[in-house]
Amino acid sequence: MKTNQITPEVRTGIVVASKSKKPKTVPIAEMKSLQELLGYKNHRVIERYEDELKLSSEEANTLFEDVLLFLYVCGTTDRKSVITPTNAIDQGWHEFIMFTKDYTLFCKEYFGIFIHHNPFTRSDRLNNIAAPMSIAINLAKAISEKPLSKNWVPSPTGKAECNCNGAGNCSGDCCPVWG
Repeated sequence: MKTNQITPEVRTGIVVASKSKKPKTVPIAEMKSLQELLGYKNHRVIERYEDELKLSSEEANTLFEDVLLFLYVCGTTDRKSVITPTNAIDQGWHEFIMFTKDYTLFCKEYFGIFIHHNPFTRSDRLNNIAAPMSIAINLAKAISEKPLSKNWVPSPTGKAECNCNGAGNCSGDCCPVWG
């Protein structure tokens, strides 16, 4: 199946469902900035990363920041297709969603909408999710003030399968994604 060529643009507003039949637009000005969003901390989620994902404190904090960055990309990108997180970020997102009240309040406060998680099925995966994943990675690279962590490296296990330094210079199979 042919992959759609998508050129996401930053939103000027977000269209959300409302109780009336007409959707409403939440102006981007009502949303928090990336800096404000990255200032959000949830120590319970980070502790869960340490316990359930067996991460060090530093790795857990990095994963939480990466999940926040991915959610920012989701919440501020106008796209015609779904964008997909890497496996590592998806695992972190799942753990965050487990704290349903915290996650709901976070979405409402920072985006004005609930950012839903729509998992792929086996048949969806046959239709190549690499393109939407590369869109998320490229958008994150464009808006992040620091190099992306190994959590952004796509792999079947969610672990880096290449050697990436802090400047984003990589060797191994992941190089085309970072280029």
